[in-house]
Amino acid sequence: RALAVHLKRKKVLGENKVMWDGSLGKEEEMALSQVGFLFRDYHVNAWYWEICELLRKLVISTLVTFIYPGSRSQLVVSYLIAILYLALSVLVRPFRDSRIAPCHYLASSALCATLFYAILLDLLAERRDQEGHIMETA
Repeated sequence: RALAVHLKRKKVLGENKVMWDGSLGKEEEMALSQVGFLFRDYHVNAWYWEICELLRKLVISTLVTFIYPGSRSQLVVSYLIAILYLALSVLVRPFRDSRIAPCHYLASSALCATLFYAILLDLLAERRDQEGHIMETA
């Protein structure tokens, strides 16, 4: 709750009444025409959200792969990143169109559920291996 209050004071969270409409002049119009596809779907105060999205994908798909190859830690770190990103997206509410947010939340939740299931499968496989090893030595 304290984080949410802090983010509201910093104008990261809250009511979003400003739109990307070119009303700020030629610079805004030029930005919209050249790179608007990166931020047009987000509220003005969440213009950075596409960068967050790209960083999340980069970290989960590449960095974690190289740091913890084939380990449970790889799954756990990816799961934690996915959960934190989902929580942050619920707090920030970056999307201008209210129809996009539920799709985004559903996709992020599906990723979290998939990673959680992978962790459970890894734990079950380890348990079966341990039980099989005990049966062989007995």
